Amino acid sequence: MANNTSISNLNEVEEVNSGDFFIIDTPSGTQKIDFGNVLIPLDNATFNTTISAHADDIAQNKTELKTLKKISYQIMKDKEWVNDSHSFYEYIGVCNGLQELLRQLKTKSDD
Repeated sequence: MANNTSISNLNEVEEVNSGDFFIIDTPSGTQKIDFGNVLIPLDNATFNTTISAHADDIAQNKTELKTLKKISYQIMKDKEWVNDSHSFYEYIGVCNGLQELLRQLKTKSDD
């Protein structure tokens, strides 16, 4: 005689790890799949809209950073307003500040 156990009588685990299995009932029979091999397409995830929104935000941030870098280089190239030693040192200060900004942006993007 078979020993039947109700699923509600099984112990509950706190987390699922690679090497643990899910039991799947398919038209071709009951099978198992390793948790490490489970792939859930984004369109089946309940948090799909959250991920999509973040992807759009990330793309927008990348665009804004590229624009910021481009403008910084344009400002450093523009020396037309430098007409005496006072404005020359102001220009040097502006360039140093922009170069530090660009260095910090590169450092943060490498993290």
